[in-house]
Amino acid sequence: MTTLTRPKPAATPPPEPKRRPRNRRGVSPALRAENNVLRSIGIVLLWAVVAVSIAMLLWMVLQAFRDTRSILSSPWGMPEKLDVSNFVTAWTVSDFATATLNSVVTTAVSSFLCVAIAAPAAYYLSRVESRLTGGLSLYFILGLGIPAQVILIPCSSCSTRSS
Repeated sequence: MTTLTRPKPAATPPPEPKRRPRNRRGVSPALRAENNVLRSIGIVLLWAVVAVSIAMLLWMVLQAFRDTRSILSSPWGMPEKLDVSNFVTAWTVSDFATATLNSVVTTAVSSFLCVAIAAPAAYYLSRVESRLTGGLSLYFILGLGIPAQVILIPCSSCSTRSS
């Protein structure tokens, strides 16, 4: 006896994930921006800020080689010799080694905790779509855009004074 069986349907391939459409030219809009006057002025101002920041950093490093008396007598002067005694004094007298170790430990622990908490949260918020995750994502984005120091306003009447 022969039995008739239906042929098994061919397995359908899984649907391809949706991809973002590419830009017309395949280049980011920032990179294909045309050279105009405002953009040129912005670039010049940006490089001016970078140059001033580097000059200030160099100035601080150079002034670290001067002693207090020479800085007070001639604030804009340059160091006459590269004397590292200021660094030795800071390291020994102010217990700079302990402060450095405390900073390194604090930074390492807080960085590890931030990544350990933020990575799973970011994964969950990117994969699950609901009103709660949308609101939380917006909250985190606002937290990145507005630092907490800007929101905190000191209150003169809130401080406790001992008179």
